[in-house]
Amino acid sequence: MSLFNSAFIQVQNGLMDDDASFDREWKRVYLKQSGFQVIWSEIKTFYPSDFCQHLDDVQKTLEGTT
Repeated sequence: MSLFNSAFIQVQNGLMDDDASFDREWKRVYLKQSGFQVIWSEIKTFYPSDFCQHLDDVQKTLEGTT
């Protein structure tokens, strides 16, 4: 998660393209997994609120997709 948070910060600061394939791919694959969701619910309080909100927003867009 620290790597993904770092990528999020880099995108916010214009240091990385927000459409980077690794960033897009991990979201598509992992956010849907029930194991990820359980762990994320336990550790999300340790991360900045804007990063948490971003993941929540992405997860909502993925709901119902295959």
